[in-house]
Amino acid sequence: MRLLNRTTSLRRNPRRAKKKQKKHEPSDEELAQDDIIIKLQGQYRCEDGTCSSTYCFLGGPNAKHIKLTPLHFRTWAAAIQGKTAGVDFESPPSSPLFDAGAARGDATTDINVLASRRLRSLSASNSSNSSPNVNVSFEGLADMMAVLKGSERSALSPANINPAPSSKPLPPKMSLALFCQIYELSAGVITKLSQMELAGPHVLRKLSDADLVEDGALTKAQIAEVRDAEERWLYDMDKE
Repeated sequence: MRLLNRTTSLRRNPRRAKKKQKKHEPSDEELAQDDIIIKLQGQYRCEDGTCSSTYCFLGGPNAKHIKLTPLHFRTWAAAIQGKTAGVDFESPPSSPLFDAGAARGDATTDINVLASRRLRSLSASNSSNSSPNVNVSFEGLADMMAVLKGSERSALSPANINPAPSSKPLPPKMSLALFCQIYELSAGVITKLSQMELAGPHVLRKLSDADLVEDGALTKAQIAEVRDAEERWLYDMDKE
């Protein structure tokens, strides 16, 4: 009977079945930040009809609209409350949140600003430098690049990469018998070269090792003997 009465009581009062949650009481620091945020929101309410944001901060060299979110306000208020140097109601914290380029993703504007700064730096450097220097204008830059590209093409042309070999005089003709006698070729090599009906070393140097094996049946050792004599003959011809 008691259990039935308790169940009936819980059904009539469902709130009693739930555990009471402790209500969060804001600290003095949080209350102070809230006051700062209220002031910032009142100061930076956007009055531009073309802007879809409720709160905006004008940042960057072109005074672009930076949409202020709760994160922006909380970060700004915390910096003011913490007395961060250079931060007040007119100047936000130094953070990517308040960077006009990062907030809008406008990389083109950043590049243009950097380019203009670079041009000003180069102009100041050229005007203050008294040593001789080549001052190239942007109008002549295209012509200069064309000349450089032409030089590169000329340097990489087939004629420069593979220059034509210099005309070297051919070695004089020599009889096979005299060649074999002067360079002391063995009897077996002389016999095989004679059977190939070679006129002399000037014809021998035109044949490959495979030709000597196929047509003259020379062994590897005999081919080495022939090539050594051929090199000595060419060396002697160059000295004359």
